[in-house]
Amino acid sequence: MSVEEESVAKEALWVKYGSGVSPLSIIGALYAIFIFLPAQIYIYLMTGGLAGIPVGWFTLLFFLEISKYMGRRMTKQEATLLSILVGLGWIPINFIYSAWFRQSEIAHYFDITPYVPDWAAPPPESKILELRTLFHPVWVPVYTVYFASWVIVSMVSIGLALFAKEMYLEVERLPFPMVQVSSTAIIVLTGEDEAPLRMLGAVSLIGFVWGFVLYGLPFLHQALTGEYVQFIPIPWIDLNRYVETTLPGAFLGIATSLGTYSGGWIVPFPVVAGMFLASIAVWIVANTYVVSNWEALGLPDVNPALPGVQSWWYHGMTVAAGLPRANMFFWFSIFLGLGLAAGLLPLIRRPKIIMDAATLLFRPVTKVRERYTEPISGLKVTLPLLIGGMAGGIVLFAVLVPEFFWSNLWIIPAMVGFPLISTIIECRTYGETPTVISIPASTLTYLAYYASGYKGVDVWFAPTIVGASGFSWLTTFKLAELTETRITSMLKVYWLLVPLGIVVGFVYLELFWRMAPIPSGRYPGVHIFWPLSATNTALWIRGGLKGLFRPDWILYSFLLGAGLYLLLDFTHSPITFIYLATGATVVPPVAISYLIGGIIGLLIKRFKGDAWWEKNKLILAAGLTIGQGIAVTISIAIGLIINSIWTLPF
Repeated sequence: MSVEEESVAKEALWVKYGSGVSPLSIIGALYAIFIFLPAQIYIYLMTGGLAGIPVGWFTLLFFLEISKYMGRRMTKQEATLLSILVGLGWIPINFIYSAWFRQSEIAHYFDITPYVPDWAAPPPESKILELRTLFHPVWVPVYTVYFASWVIVSMVSIGLALFAKEMYLEVERLPFPMVQVSSTAIIVLTGEDEAPLRMLGAVSLIGFVWGFVLYGLPFLHQALTGEYVQFIPIPWIDLNRYVETTLPGAFLGIATSLGTYSGGWIVPFPVVAGMFLASIAVWIVANTYVVSNWEALGLPDVNPALPGVQSWWYHGMTVAAGLPRANMFFWFSIFLGLGLAAGLLPLIRRPKIIMDAATLLFRPVTKVRERYTEPISGLKVTLPLLIGGMAGGIVLFAVLVPEFFWSNLWIIPAMVGFPLISTIIECRTYGETPTVISIPASTLTYLAYYASGYKGVDVWFAPTIVGASGFSWLTTFKLAELTETRITSMLKVYWLLVPLGIVVGFVYLELFWRMAPIPSGRYPGVHIFWPLSATNTALWIRGGLKGLFRPDWILYSFLLGAGLYLLLDFTHSPITFIYLATGATVVPPVAISYLIGGIIGLLIKRFKGDAWWEKNKLILAAGLTIGQGIAVTISIAIGLIINSIWTLPF
C-alpha cells in the first residue's frame, strides 16, 4: 500500500468500525454454548428437526442487562459479535445416524451394509451401537474424513463469501432486507434513544405472546404429557382440502409465523407483488395443469418413497407432502434454469460489476473512499482460500473414491463451478428479496451419479464441495457492515472458539446417548424420522428415486428467464425478473403472507406517513422476531426443567 493510498484509507467508512471483541461478548458466547446446546440437542431428538432454538436474542438481552449492572452499555459491535458467536454450539448427530444407518434393517434389506466404507460409518462388528459412545478408536477414520471435509468446505465458503462481498456489498450495494431487520434490532437495543427502544419492546411483547402460543405451548404440552401437539399449525394453515376438487395439484395456505408477514413490509411492494404473481402462476395454475396431464408429460407413475401411491398426485395431499414431491419429479430442472438466469443475467448484462469486484479484490484500497466493508486482500486471503479449498476437496474425493473419480472427471469442473454459481444465485436473490433461491446440490450430484452409470456404493457417502456456498457467510458480512463491525476480528474469534463448540457438542450428545439408545422410543423425533430418511437414502443408492432431471428443461427455462429479464430490464418494469424467479420457488402460503404484509405496510404508510414508516418499519419487524425468539427459548427451557424433575416417592 502506497503512502497516498494509506492517507486515503484513513477517510474510508470501514476505518471507524470496531472489533466487538471483549470479555462480555466472549462470556456471552460461552454462556450460549454451555447452557443452550443441551436444549438444541434435546429438541432435535424429540422432534427430529434441527430448526434450532433462537437463543441469540435471549442471550443478547440477558447480557445487555449484565452490561448495565457493570456500569456501561454494550456496544453494537459487541452485540453483533455475540449474536454471531452464539451459533458456535455444534451437534454431531450425523455420526450416530451414519452408524445406525449402516446397521439398520433398511440398509440390510437393500444390501447396502457390507459396502458402506469404514470412513463413512463404523463397521457392524465394532458394536458401537451397543457401546453408545462417541469416544472410541473406531471413530477415528470417520472423524478424520469428516473434519478434513469440513475444513475444506469452510475454506471454499469463506473464500466465495469474500469474493461475493466485493460484488454485492461494495459494487452493487444490494440491500439484503432480512439482514437489515437483525442489524436494526442490534442498533436499537444498544443505542441511547429511548423512543425506538420503547417501540421495539411493545412490539416484542406481541411477538412473544404469539410465539408462545405457536411454538411454546406445544413444547410445554409435550413436557407434561409426552405428546407433541400443534395448537396452531406450523409453518402454515393448509387449505388444500378446500380447492383440491376444482384445482387438483394446487397448493394453498397461509403462514402462521409473524416473521413471514413482516418480511412483506420491509421490501418495496413491487417485490412482494412480483413474488406473489409468480408463486400463484407456478403452484396453483401450472401445477394444476401438470397434475392433470402427468401422463402426457411423462412423469413417474409410482413414487417409491410413498408406497401405495399409484399416481403423481392424490386427493388429500397436503402442501408439506406435495411440495417436495412436485419439486423432485417436475420443477427441479425448471427452477435450476430460472435460478441460473436470475443469478447470471445481471452479471452478463453488466459485466462491469465483475470487473469492479475483481479490482477491489486485488487492490482492496483502490477507490477506498467508496468502501463500505473492511478491505481484505484477494491475493493473500481470498484466492488462497478458494484455490486451497477447491484443490483439497478434489484430492480428498479422489482419494476416497478413486474408481469413480478417474472414470468421471466431470466432477472436477462441477466442484469448481457449482459452488460459485450457487453462491451467485443465492446471494443475488436474498440481496433483493426476503427469501432465497436455493439449489439443492445434493440432489444435483445424486442425479449426476445416476448419469455416470457407476454401480458402487462408496460415492454416495463421499464428501464433496459441490454443495459449498458463500451465502451464509456473506449475510454475516452484511450484518457486520450494517453494525460497523470489523470482519477480520469476527473471523479470528469465531475460529478460535469453534473447537470448543465442537468438543462441548460431543460431550453433551454423549450424555444423551448414554441415557438411552438413539433412536429409541425415549427420543420419538429421530425414532420416527430416521427410518424415513434411511429409506430415502437407500432408494437413491439403489436407483429407485431417480426423479425427473431434464437438461433440456434447464436450457429452455434459462432461455425463458433470459428473455423475461431483458424485457423487464429494457422496459424498466418495477417488477423485475429477480422478483418473479424467486417468487416461483416460494410456495403460496408464504407468498400470500408476504403480500398481506406488504398491504399492511401500505396501509400504515398511508395513515402514518412515508417518513414515519421508513423510519420504523424495520423496528416493528425486529420486535416481532425478538418476541417470538424469546418465547421459544423460555418455553423450551421450562420444558427441559419439567422433564428433569423425577417423581418423588412420597
